[in-house]
Amino acid sequence: MASVSSSPSDAYSEGLGGFLESLAASHGSLGHPQLCQRPCVHMAKRGSCSLGSACRFCHDTHSKAPLKMEKAQREIMQAMRKEDVRTLLIPHIQKRLQQLELTEKAASLLLLFGQELYSDVQHAFKDINQRDLSKLNRFLARLPLLALVKYFPSTSPTTVDAQLDLLRSELDQQRALMQGVVIQL
Repeated sequence: MASVSSSPSDAYSEGLGGFLESLAASHGSLGHPQLCQRPCVHMAKRGSCSLGSACRFCHDTHSKAPLKMEKAQREIMQAMRKEDVRTLLIPHIQKRLQQLELTEKAASLLLLFGQELYSDVQHAFKDINQRDLSKLNRFLARLPLLALVKYFPSTSPTTVDAQLDLLRSELDQQRALMQGVVIQL
């Protein structure tokens, strides 16, 4: 009899028999570096974490501190309508998925995002100084996929989280294959 999972990430772990989780340093490390959670402060400070592989934060090495928006950029994003934020973010999300070769696997996520309301590109950013918009776009282009998706104002966050778990699974399968580990599902 199949067990019932309490969350999409539990279903993800059970569905793979915990194998991929054993490849990751912690649960929060799944999908590292594009879809992992924030770095674990315990690992950064002490080099170990009492939660071990159950930790919800990333135990893998991050070459840089997470990027943070400047105050002016945050103010611009906060002043924008949700539709305009979506219009701004979707090209960055699509480009990152393409770079990670996840466009096909992310079809459901893109479909979900496609059902959200968008602005007409010509009118969406007419009140924003072009220099500020360019600076914001340069910042967004440097963000990992998870950060971009978290900025995306979705009406279905639970469904987005489930889709992200599937993408984490795919990234970890790719990572395992590159390391020479064969995964049989």
